[in-house]
Amino acid sequence: MALKILVLSTHDRLGAGLYAVEVHKLLLNAGYDSRMYVKEKTQDLQTIIPYKRTFFHKVVDRLYRLFKSTESIKTDPDYFFYGHLKTSRFPTFRTIKKQIDFKPDVVLVFWVSDFITNRVIKLLHNRFGSKIIFIPPDAALFTGGCHYPNRCTNYKTGCNDCPAIITLSQQWIARSIYIEKSKLLQKSDYTVVSVSSFLTQMAVSSGITKNVHLWKQFVVVDDEVFQPIKRLTAARNLSLGANKRYVLLAAAFLKQKRKGILEAVEALNYVWSQNQDYEVLLIGNASDEFEKLYNGEVHVLGYMDPSHLNDLYNISYLYLCPSLEDAGPMMVNQSLMTGTPVVGFKMGVLPDLIRENETGCLADLGDIEGLAEGILKLLNLSEGEYLDMSENCRDLALKSYSPETILNNFQRLFNELSLNSTN
Repeated sequence: MALKILVLSTHDRLGAGLYAVEVHKLLLNAGYDSRMYVKEKTQDLQTIIPYKRTFFHKVVDRLYRLFKSTESIKTDPDYFFYGHLKTSRFPTFRTIKKQIDFKPDVVLVFWVSDFITNRVIKLLHNRFGSKIIFIPPDAALFTGGCHYPNRCTNYKTGCNDCPAIITLSQQWIARSIYIEKSKLLQKSDYTVVSVSSFLTQMAVSSGITKNVHLWKQFVVVDDEVFQPIKRLTAARNLSLGANKRYVLLAAAFLKQKRKGILEAVEALNYVWSQNQDYEVLLIGNASDEFEKLYNGEVHVLGYMDPSHLNDLYNISYLYLCPSLEDAGPMMVNQSLMTGTPVVGFKMGVLPDLIRENETGCLADLGDIEGLAEGILKLLNLSEGEYLDMSENCRDLALKSYSPETILNNFQRLFNELSLNSTN
């Protein structure tokens, strides 16, 4: 019989949710009995099961909120510390068991903040005997509550004196969450799949995951959805000129320090002073702030329909990824799959995939001059040199994280965990 797989994810949309959906569909199409359980369902796929709160849960939740005072935690937004409060809005093991209606051999845990508790994960392992495989899209699994540690290293020793929590009297919360996760993950038969050097470093350094089995694997990208197409075709689909060299940059919030957009602006201003034969393609909602700071030409696209992402990468000469703290981002993987080189800091997945002068250029973390030099280096490539780099990008992506490659990796992992089939 086919291996039974339960995919847990808070969402089936946005970056982390779409990542979980892609893995779910990949396994489903390969013949596995995969079902995905989400807090809110938006996709029209029968095997995605939404959490349905019972009348009992609604009554308990009303009483919980009425009689239990929950003081909000004041946090520094740069750490993304959240998802710590537990109410009856979280499904219980019994609820999940009833709603998924099967006994999974393996549970893939993706981004489950504000949805699945550590207690439920432990019960899935103990009561079902399911193997637990965590596939985290950020650092939350390895810390006492923050999704990005903002260079704090307390996660290595217990998350005492948490800088993410502003109120001193509340800092015990991070420590308690850390202890809870440590108890959950003390079993060495749990597995963590790391999608980048950033998460690998977190996994091997954190006291929470020191005993788990670590497996390295990139985020899957569909090579038929993201593929090289003619620049003229992409230009026509986006109503853009085909003869300009576009630098692609995603900017949702300029004040989100970990995304490094202010560093990108400074680097691009230097590039503009040296070479004005390019234009920035800006996606996201931070265009007004960006245009006040940037001296060069910019074409604002706002939020892009996902159906046009392949066109966007193909019209772009390079993708600029200035992240100062990131698990990926997924856009790096997508860009390379289309044959578009990447320039960025040595962070996230970039050190794994960006080979200097072959698939793009890297700068030391926070080195704005180095970032600018990388952009200039690519803009100054001859047509032949650029085409060679573009081919390198596509070849590396196909070998590293095409659906076929990732499926083979999962099958090897399942074999290693003795999860070939069920009786």
